[in-house]
Amino acid sequence: MYLNYAEIWRGGVTSNYHTKESGRVRVDFYPEDSKTQNGSLSLHHSIASKGGGATSITLFIDANSFDQIASMMVQANRKKAITAFAKALLEAAEES
Repeated sequence: MYLNYAEIWRGGVTSNYHTKESGRVRVDFYPEDSKTQNGSLSLHHSIASKGGGATSITLFIDANSFDQIASMMVQANRKKAITAFAKALLEAAEES
């Protein structure tokens, strides 16, 4: 699945500015019974390489970090976070 409202910004550690990268962010999940990345999420994006071509970037988020992410979501926008959690739980209930 691709995230509809995600952006990637890139800048050097010592740079005073960042530039927005083009392209979309893909998110994948690995079920609890997966042999690798058990119960985790991954975010994928590609950026232009300095020497030409593209560099693929993947961020793995272990299930043990979900509580931290959920807490940050609530702090950032309580109403949107609660609505998103409720929607996900309802969808999961319908699937089972």
